[in-house]
Amino acid sequence: MTVTAHPNIKSATMQKSSPTNGVAMKLEQITIEGYRTHSKTTFSLEDDLTVIVGRNNTGKTSLVEVIDKFIGQNARNRLHTTDFAAGQRNALSKALKDKKTEEEAEKYLPCITLNLLIGYDLSKETKADAAVIAPYFTSLDTECKNLEVECKYAPQDAKTLWRQLLAASTDETNIDQDKLLALIEKTGEYKVTYRAKSVLKEDQTGPANAANELKREDAQRIINTEFIYAQINLDDTSTDGGHYLSTAFEDFYKEVATDDELRANLDSDVEQMQYTLTDAYNTFFKEAIREIHSFTKDTHGGALSLTVASELKTSRLINATTRVKFKDNSTLQTYPESHNGLGYSRLTYTILQILAFKERRTNKQYRSPINILLIEEPEAHLHPQMQEVFIRLVTNLLNDDTQLLITTHSSHILSERKLEKLRYLKREAGTIVCKNISEWATKLKHENRKAHRIISNYLHLRVSDLFFADCAILIEGAAERILLPKAITRSTNTLSNTHYTVIEVGGTYAQHFIPLLEYIEIPTIIITDIDSVQLTTNEETKRTTQKKAQPKLDDHLFSSNPTLNHYFSNPFNEIEKPTIKRLLQLTSSDKQVEDSIRICYQSCDDGYKCSDGTVLLPRSLEDAIIYVNAHLFTNLVSPKQKPSKAHSNRDSESGELQESEDRLQFEEPHLNKLFSNPVTADTFAKKAYTTTNAQAFEKTTFAIDCVQFEDLSIPHYISEGLQWLEQMTADSIESATQTFHHED
Repeated sequence: MTVTAHPNIKSATMQKSSPTNGVAMKLEQITIEGYRTHSKTTFSLEDDLTVIVGRNNTGKTSLVEVIDKFIGQNARNRLHTTDFAAGQRNALSKALKDKKTEEEAEKYLPCITLNLLIGYDLSKETKADAAVIAPYFTSLDTECKNLEVECKYAPQDAKTLWRQLLAASTDETNIDQDKLLALIEKTGEYKVTYRAKSVLKEDQTGPANAANELKREDAQRIINTEFIYAQINLDDTSTDGGHYLSTAFEDFYKEVATDDELRANLDSDVEQMQYTLTDAYNTFFKEAIREIHSFTKDTHGGALSLTVASELKTSRLINATTRVKFKDNSTLQTYPESHNGLGYSRLTYTILQILAFKERRTNKQYRSPINILLIEEPEAHLHPQMQEVFIRLVTNLLNDDTQLLITTHSSHILSERKLEKLRYLKREAGTIVCKNISEWATKLKHENRKAHRIISNYLHLRVSDLFFADCAILIEGAAERILLPKAITRSTNTLSNTHYTVIEVGGTYAQHFIPLLEYIEIPTIIITDIDSVQLTTNEETKRTTQKKAQPKLDDHLFSSNPTLNHYFSNPFNEIEKPTIKRLLQLTSSDKQVEDSIRICYQSCDDGYKCSDGTVLLPRSLEDAIIYVNAHLFTNLVSPKQKPSKAHSNRDSESGELQESEDRLQFEEPHLNKLFSNPVTADTFAKKAYTTTNAQAFEKTTFAIDCVQFEDLSIPHYISEGLQWLEQMTADSIESATQTFHHED
């Protein structure tokens, strides 16, 4: 069905026009089916900038490539059978093994589909823009404000192809997928088709519309695209063989060459150069021309005079002679482009590509109403500081009616963006899922404004690493960060081989990150302190104060830790804080507060049992470290202490007393006072709580001191949490990489 007019469209002349301010018509949504890792993935786009993030192999590059192959300007960048998704390949093999009939061929033959959903408002569109999409409307319903462009790579004659595949699949027990794909490619049955139709939004109802057939050029006419890939053949070798930046300037010239004024000025200069060269040529070849004339003057050729002239064409001259040079502003020396760093070259190249994109749009006879610039991993070769300002530079170059889509692995680029611009890709059971961080952030802002503000601010402090990591470890401060690598090595076997991110959130803010961690479903542990306190209420003022207290199985002690109080408070009375006794009695499974999130704090297993039977429980990381390593600390020496003979040995050659190698020196001043004289493990443990909980205790220095121990033992609450995280991460990776199996 074709509708030639729409109630809201007046006649419009298809003509070149300048870009408009604002984006009334835009690409709202992209859906990919059957392409590589994308079994079926839907992306929603922002009006201006959309940033696609995710771990490695989550389909970010595939998103860019499939759009390029369907509607990009390079027609040679074609789809192939090797692009079929794994699930479709498996379904094909199973169907052939089961000898499915040719009537079912379309159900089992792989196909790749790209659906582009365009949103428009005819009351706001320019006449030229509206006229571009009007021929493809298949509904006169004024409520219908979406046009769907479907691009499909599928067989033209499914039944014939199915018979060929069945004939080739004689070995039912061992069907070679590679041979099947090669056969499909060889038959040439697969073609790309384009269709467009009017569609209603999900919350609207109405009859289904037929679709209009399109050509590739029609789809490109509606949606203009430009692609800047990560793999650019920039040359930074001394041979200077590629001249890729020079070529980029040549390409830029081709775009601006239609500007009559610019072209006229350049052509005038080239024409003057022609006259100069012609005079020089005739002077140079004067003797040769005279000799030739002396031989031809008495022949029929003597009626003609020979001359040598320069014939320059501006385009040919630019293509052959353009070379980029770089000048050092401090020395005024000039160098070839190959002497410049890859980072600066990459930035220059990208800017040229964007400028060429703008010129191409402006100079087209018929401009497209939708313009999409896709940049793959712009961080390649850019140092972190340049990455952070890159998007600002790019967005300043673009017009308001251009939608920018960027894929990235860079937390530096991400830290410059808002949550509202992000789309997060993750693997689930062998396929890709797109999580709309923008929708989640909007919802969070209404439900928990403080959490939204904290996460948004932390995005500038590299919390954005969360979107690229396999798992996350939230800690209180610098001491935990210093000790964590050793804790991971000592407690786990494979966790150090995964991409884990460590985020300092203090003891107060961890709870505000849990909504984000839960939404992106990343395995996480929160390492925090039990922070036991004794509450005292003034009878006169009724004011309650709290004082640090060593943990005990006591109902009169509470925790001052907001995260513990939030998650372990009385479920029937959230105001009622959990007692230390209750916190110490919680099981390991009780501490898993969400499907993939676990809270780790000091427990009874971290206590120190004295020789008299007394059990000392830790309140913080520092006393927990001491309790589990009390035997090691008895062998320490103060930096000011001279080693005793008991802990020294005599050099066999010089006869001088030397300090034993295992007598480590600690720099933390409060602990050094305890090392002035030899102490027993019990004595040291009993003094640990008072010492480490002193206001002036230097926690960071203590942590650096502790990593000197090669055989440092890790507190149980940390090692248990890390082992849980290791298993959860392994399970998550295994689940994500499982091959998708077709269900009949």
